[in-house]
Amino acid sequence: MKSFAGMLAVVTGGGSGIGRELVCQLATAGCSVAACDWDAESIADTAGLAQERTTQGAIVSGHVCDVSTEADVQRFRDELLTRHATRHVDLVFNNAGIGGGASFLTASREEWERTFAVDWWGVYY
Repeated sequence: MKSFAGMLAVVTGGGSGIGRELVCQLATAGCSVAACDWDAESIADTAGLAQERTTQGAIVSGHVCDVSTEADVQRFRDELLTRHATRHVDLVFNNAGIGGGASFLTASREEWERTFAVDWWGVYY
């Protein structure tokens, strides 16, 4: 790909870590970005940092969304289409994910279900 300028990217899990850096790098390259995270403060910080780095008129929007909840993902979709005044997305980065961090022998069923909900259903929705 020669240029990200003029494109629109969606980044889930954009509130911290790799997701945050990806949002910032895309914005620096002139790509508009709609990023989401379950943590409102983190995604607001990411959107602010990235918007400061934008080039070529790119727009960065931050959205609160729990990707394990289909209704949240649909609301995010509707928000980003309205905010970016488009019906088209060029790039999707399914970055959101969590680690269970515990052994399947000792972790609770709820821990495993939450991990599966984010890491599997978050991509599906």
